[in-house]
Amino acid sequence: MIRRYAYTLSEGKAAHWTLLVLADRVDVIERAIIGLLRGRPDNPIAELGLKSEITRHGIRSRVGQHRADLKHLPIDVLMFAGKGALMVMAGMAVARAIPRLRSGSRSWRTPRRRLRSMLLGG
Repeated sequence: MIRRYAYTLSEGKAAHWTLLVLADRVDVIERAIIGLLRGRPDNPIAELGLKSEITRHGIRSRVGQHRADLKHLPIDVLMFAGKGALMVMAGMAVARAIPRLRSGSRSWRTPRRRLRSMLLGG
């Protein structure tokens, strides 16, 4: 839906491209959650090449040189840590909801109503 809306805007507008980037980030988070629920979570060590960073001296090869990837290295760490934190929070929310859903309790609607009243002021 985000992409569809982005394509209604002109390509010359920053909002068009910002929405497309946002849609990609939402897609990444959705795919990670789906993989977690299916029992096949992401393997960040293999997918990000963290093992080769350690075994093949990845950080040491960047020190002392004027490279662009040094400038965004701290931001990369925050992005990947943020994704991991979101995955943990989503997993905890699902784990907490399962017993309530099994018992037939409708208490899961209470936070939604509370949030709605906070947002709408009523």
